[in-house]
Amino acid sequence: MYTTQDYGITYISHRHTIAWVYVLCCSGQPCRFVVVTTGAGCGTLAVMMEGPAKVAVVCSEVDDGYEFSYTPTAPGDYFINIKYCNVTIAGCPHKAVVSGDSKL
Repeated sequence: MYTTQDYGITYISHRHTIAWVYVLCCSGQPCRFVVVTTGAGCGTLAVMMEGPAKVAVVCSEVDDGYEFSYTPTAPGDYFINIKYCNVTIAGCPHKAVVSGDSKL
């Protein structure tokens, strides 16, 4: 089971779907967040990111749900929008602050 200590201090939820999101990360370094879907039932999970640079988001299935990772190439504010069953999870879009140097 993941805890907020593993993934930062912010969580957003909808029914039984919870996402832990790193609040701060650095450009050129892998960042990640977990969407816990245990007990959420069947449904479609959608994750979208917008920010100063396009990022490829990689999804991996984990015991409690799904882990998403991405490596931003530019600093700035990135917005993560998570939908479950076509309903936006409360607290989204979530702002992830990326520090570091300009485009790598």
